[in-house]
Amino acid sequence: MMRPPRLPAAASAPIRRRHLCTAAAATITAKTSASNPAPQPSEPLSAQFASFPAAGTTSAADGLASSLRQLLAYSPTHPRAFPLLKSAALEARLEPGALVDAVLSAAEASAPAAAPELLSHLLTFLSYGKRDSAAAAAAYSRMVARGVVPDTRSRTQLLVTTARGASAADALALFEEMRSNGHDADAKIYDAVMRACFKEGMLGDAVRLFDEMTAAGIKPDKHLYGLTIAALCKMREADRALHVLAEMKEAGFRPNDTTQGSVMDVLVKAGRMEEALQMKNEMVAAGKKMDVVLATSLMHGYCLLRKVGKALDLFDETNCYDLAVKLLNYLRFKGPQPDLAAYSAVINGFCQQGNMSHALQFLVLLLKDGFKPNVAVYNCIIAGYKSLQMMEDAYKFYYTMMKDGIVADTSIYTTLIDGFSKAGNVTFASELYSEMLAKGNVPDHKTFTTLVHGFIRIGDTDGAKKWLDEMSRLDVGPNIFIYNMLINAYLRDGKLQEAFQLHDEMLDKGLKPDGVTKELFTPNLSEVDNHSPAD
Repeated sequence: MMRPPRLPAAASAPIRRRHLCTAAAATITAKTSASNPAPQPSEPLSAQFASFPAAGTTSAADGLASSLRQLLAYSPTHPRAFPLLKSAALEARLEPGALVDAVLSAAEASAPAAAPELLSHLLTFLSYGKRDSAAAAAAYSRMVARGVVPDTRSRTQLLVTTARGASAADALALFEEMRSNGHDADAKIYDAVMRACFKEGMLGDAVRLFDEMTAAGIKPDKHLYGLTIAALCKMREADRALHVLAEMKEAGFRPNDTTQGSVMDVLVKAGRMEEALQMKNEMVAAGKKMDVVLATSLMHGYCLLRKVGKALDLFDETNCYDLAVKLLNYLRFKGPQPDLAAYSAVINGFCQQGNMSHALQFLVLLLKDGFKPNVAVYNCIIAGYKSLQMMEDAYKFYYTMMKDGIVADTSIYTTLIDGFSKAGNVTFASELYSEMLAKGNVPDHKTFTTLVHGFIRIGDTDGAKKWLDEMSRLDVGPNIFIYNMLINAYLRDGKLQEAFQLHDEMLDKGLKPDGVTKELFTPNLSEVDNHSPAD
């Protein structure tokens, strides 16, 4: 709700909000004048607030005290008293000391017991509403001087406002003053000051307050434990951080991932990798996934110990290629020098993502850093192009590789054969097979599987059967998967006799039909059971 605009000092029209409070006071006085006569204000409060020439005007303070006195005379907890206080605190611009004195004057005359509650509300209005830490602090000092202790909630708000509007140092000094005055502090007050100290880098003070709080028997909540652990980790105090973490768990609080990650990170920076790994394993066992943040911290530790292989193991565990890129960049700029395995991990990651431009960029870096890519690196890039169905680019890269003196192995030829077979170009796939044999590479099951499947895809089952015969010629024993592919193709084409012959051939080679085989021949299973090679 918007506040009504302040009137200039010379205006005489009352402000509506204050007028409501004054009208309420007048109504109360009229209703109770017969049974409980109370003194009438000599001047409407709204008029006094609107026309006083400067802050701290005596007539304005007297008017506030007079109106409060009438309300409190009617009821020590009259609901109109608090809006009146708020109006005076936020709009009347009375000096804090004058406000406090006016409230006490009214309370002493009509309801002395109401003074602490009224002043606590006044302090909250000054702290929260105006965000004026100086005015609120001055009011607090006046209250203490007059022997009144505002409640914990209002003092907490004062500390929060001081930390935000002034500084953590001012909030800490005010907190120490409160304690020297014998005012109790609870976890919320400690939280307000410790949070301010942590935010402004006063880490030692934040930890000291935590120690004083626990020594005083005040139980920290989960947030205070986490804040203290974070401060200790920033201070590189690993042992104390572990100790407070253990206390937190004993108190029944489960630390969040950020808290545990902070402790693990400070252990890594201290070179205590075994303890860091133990924490990581405990987190994973509790259901926490190995994410980039945790892995990056451990990776950093391994790099400091120059154990690049261990860092790469983390990449395999997370399967996160962003981590591999971070690792590679870290090694390139901070050392130790990255090895070929680190480059291969990054290039393979981008190829699996289909990001060939980035893969090639890191290949250029690999060459720039003096490494010669091996067959595995080239195969990653060829496979990346194949997955994108960019076989022309895959073959160009293969040709470049051959010009650079890299001899292709079976895995590269199989990747190319698979890509061209799936693209329907089985003729070129067959030519690549012949080239592979001519260069001394031995095809494997995967090579023949992709050729058989390629010919089946174009409907050439007889051509597919020739590759099965080629397997036998090279003594590469066919497996049940290839037989099932061919049997399914013959049955699909209505070539039952060929399908039965393959079934018999499979049995002769010691391969037992599996569930897929039997399902293919259903409902002709009885015919298969009664069939013999002699038939």
